[in-house]
Amino acid sequence: CLVSGFFMQAACLENEKKGGYVTLREGQEVMLHPSTSLAHKPEWMVYHDLVLSSKTFIRTATQVRPEWLLEASPGYFDTA
Repeated sequence: CLVSGFFMQAACLENEKKGGYVTLREGQEVMLHPSTSLAHKPEWMVYHDLVLSSKTFIRTATQVRPEWLLEASPGYFDTA
């Protein structure tokens, strides 16, 4: 359910050491917000909020599998 509603707000882990993510829609570099309750850095996320401060953060984020994004939004993501 979350993926079908938030597939346009997905991000992929770009730099595991720095914890940086890239949004799939705009290609914007973002970080997980410090208040997140996740103990690890998931490879794929969907998020609800973008928070702009000294950095751009994603907040209210949930770990997802990339195949869920493809199932929820056929034709939106280029699989070539």
